[in-house]
Amino acid sequence: MSTQYPIENWDLIVKHFNTLFGGLGEIIQDDKSIRFCSIRPDVETSISIDRNGDFGASMPLHGAEGKIDNVLFSNSKVILSGQNLNYTYRIPPEILSKRME
Repeated sequence: MSTQYPIENWDLIVKHFNTLFGGLGEIIQDDKSIRFCSIRPDVETSISIDRNGDFGASMPLHGAEGKIDNVLFSNSKVILSGQNLNYTYRIPPEILSKRME
């Protein structure tokens, strides 16, 4: 099941972000942004979303940043979209397996 929010719906984005990434690594948030970072020895990965629509994401071998209008959450990925931008952040399977533990 997927749920999409416009960036203006910040409180629901933060709530869903915390639910999706809770227990999978470190979540850092303040009133302007929220960020997930994996914890070693897991694969190094991170994703951050700012209240103003800026985002950044990194995975081994690539990184991305841009400006978004919408955030779509599913069970294993976050799709960030904006004008001429559609980026999918997939949570690595090694990290997702922590939900099973």
